[in-house]
Order: sequence, then C-alpha cells, then structure tokens
Amino acid sequence: MKGMDKIIGMRMRGQNPILVFVDTDDETGVLDRWLNDTDPASTNVWVEAKDNPKTLDLRPLVGLQVSITGRDADRVEAVRQAVEAAGARRVVGAVVAGRGWQTKVTRFLDTAGSAEWQA
Repeated sequence: MKGMDKIIGMRMRGQNPILVFVDTDDETGVLDRWLNDTDPASTNVWVEAKDNPKTLDLRPLVGLQVSITGRDADRVEAVRQAVEAAGARRVVGAVVAGRGWQTKVTRFLDTAGSAEWQA
C-alpha cells in the first residue's frame, strides 16, 4: 500500500483530511498520483496488487471519510469492507470501467445508506 505515510503524518500533526481517496488498481490513480505529488492537502492511497485487503493496516483511516475506486468489483468490495471494519466514518465505493477521461462508474456503494447503484 502506498500513500498512507502522508495521512499518518497529517494525523500525527492533529490534522484530519476531509476525504481520503483509495485506488484499488494503479490505472485509476493517474490524476490522484499527480495531485498527491503537487497538493500537500491531497490524500490518496493506492492498494497494490500484492496487498491483501484483510491484512492492511488501515488504522489511520479511523473516523475519516473514504472514497474507494477500482475496476475489479470484488477487490473494491473487499477494500471497502476492510476500511469500514477499521472504523472509517463513511465509506463510498465506486467500480469503474474505461480508461482515463472515458472512465464510467458501473457500481456505487455508500455506507451512509444514501446511495447504492449498479449499472
């Protein structure tokens, strides 16, 4: 998993990110990587292919709002469940299809119960 160090640093300074973006595959994170490198307030995490969602250390996400995006519905759901179990305040998951600016959402889940949709 990459990117959690920035969130840990913020939390240690007493800061809480408004929203943390989690990508479950590298291809959905091109813009997020750029934002993370250029904007100190941007908080993006990448779950790598080698990572097992059940063994990730997600403690820095306790009490935060988290948005999860990826192409594999099962992987997005596994990461969503792990983040929710870790104690995130709200978790929104989006399964996407396509590439770059042609990306479309095919499924959307929200732990707040305000939305659940599948194309």
